[in-house]
Amino acid sequence: MKAMFKTVALGLLFIPLSGWSAAVNTTGFCEVNTGSDVVGCVSISPSHSIPSVVFTDSVSAGIGKAQYHVRADYGNVGLSLNSQTLASSGQFSTSAQAKASAEFWDEVLVTSGSYALGTPVTVKATLAVNGDVYAQSTSILGEVTSFAHAWLQANYEINASDGAGALLQFSVCNETPYFAGACALEQSLENAKFEFSFNTFVGSLLLVHGSMVAGTYAGVGANEVAGSFPGNFAEVGALNSSHTYLSAVGVSFVGASGHVYDLDVGNGAEVSEPSSLALMLAGFGACFAGLGRGRTGRRLGRVLCQR
Repeated sequence: MKAMFKTVALGLLFIPLSGWSAAVNTTGFCEVNTGSDVVGCVSISPSHSIPSVVFTDSVSAGIGKAQYHVRADYGNVGLSLNSQTLASSGQFSTSAQAKASAEFWDEVLVTSGSYALGTPVTVKATLAVNGDVYAQSTSILGEVTSFAHAWLQANYEINASDGAGALLQFSVCNETPYFAGACALEQSLENAKFEFSFNTFVGSLLLVHGSMVAGTYAGVGANEVAGSFPGNFAEVGALNSSHTYLSAVGVSFVGASGHVYDLDVGNGAEVSEPSSLALMLAGFGACFAGLGRGRTGRRLGRVLCQR
């Protein structure tokens, strides 16, 4: 599982630098294993990629559910995933997983109404990320072993189209405890902002790329006396998450897509999140006595119980 997620993450960092204009790309997948059957949702592939459209699908089977939301637009990408399952009665293992990616690339012209072509400028790149990962699992010694994890990675790249090489390469990620290997740089991604500077000139073309990749997994193995307890849950909440802005005095940045990356003109306006977590998880329909005990129990109970 970990190796598969790592392959997706690394693959997004290597994209062709020739023939760039503008494009977005989205992928999504979710699956539930009931212990006796494996059921998948409708996967999305690059052929479905449309700027600003939020792709959503989910699958429910037995006592498990998995869901993805994916959004890709120029300068802005986002993901929202969840996986949840309960222990089945009898000697059955259950699991649920979801993974997704979203990316854009755009050829951006550095323009100015104040400076002549070829004038050197120093550009500030502002990279804003707002995402959260969460996982909850409960094991019962001698009866149930369970695990849940979630991770989220944001990648940014700006290249000079004249072949001079990378002007900016940056990756940041966050993951739940006990899930090592997916994140090369681990930081909090809640309302995070990163700023970098690079030199270019008026009239230059910048090859701008941004991507996000994330995964969630929840699994339970139980023996015949375990019954239907406990519940596992993993979530990535970052549907309105990753934004790329560029700024320099007297300069504007216009993509082949038509998107303007200027920080001061308010581009990259936020896309609304689902109205509530309950909407995202609607239909799971499993609620068990005792889940409301304690802080973590109450949070898990809110997730697993229909509103």
